[in-house]
Amino acid sequence: MRRKFALIFLLWLPLSAIAQKVYTWEEARSLPSDSIEYLDCSKMKWKELPEELFEYKNLKQLNLSKNRLEFLPKEVNVLKNLEYIDLSKNRLSFAPGVLCSLSDLTYLDLSENRLESLPTCFEYLQNLKSLNLFAARFSKVPEVLMKLKSLDFLDLQGMNVSESEQTRWKEQLLPQTLILFDDPCNCLEGN
Repeated sequence: MRRKFALIFLLWLPLSAIAQKVYTWEEARSLPSDSIEYLDCSKMKWKELPEELFEYKNLKQLNLSKNRLEFLPKEVNVLKNLEYIDLSKNRLSFAPGVLCSLSDLTYLDLSENRLESLPTCFEYLQNLKSLNLFAARFSKVPEVLMKLKSLDFLDLQGMNVSESEQTRWKEQLLPQTLILFDDPCNCLEGN
């Protein structure tokens, strides 16, 4: 299934983003901050984001995967141009509410964290097209997801969800939304 997600993502990713230079953190630090739009800060072992990161106000794509982040500071909201943020494989136990201020966000990967809930402000992410919540620890699928009217792709694999709950979600989200679930079980029933 992870390969399926990668293929869907590549088909979804705008060609303009593929053609752009993605800078590593070390490369970016030697360049003017306003010249960087695509930044890969994965595998940096960061527990906190460095303050210097918030100088890159023209970022469109930010990869923070495979770090040790437990939270995102409010300063993230200065990155108003972000369209893509990968926060997978960190230590987040809740989805940071500061993401709700990023109105241009179209791709969000929160997979393989310790997520137990999503903030209700996620309803403001009306441009969000792809959301990866693989291996979230939700006790039930968050209702706020039904308010995301642009969502084309939603990965909910790794959650134990009953067949009736899966059907309910497929019916309530927009018809164009591709939802990935694991095989149904008799675990989580909807209210």
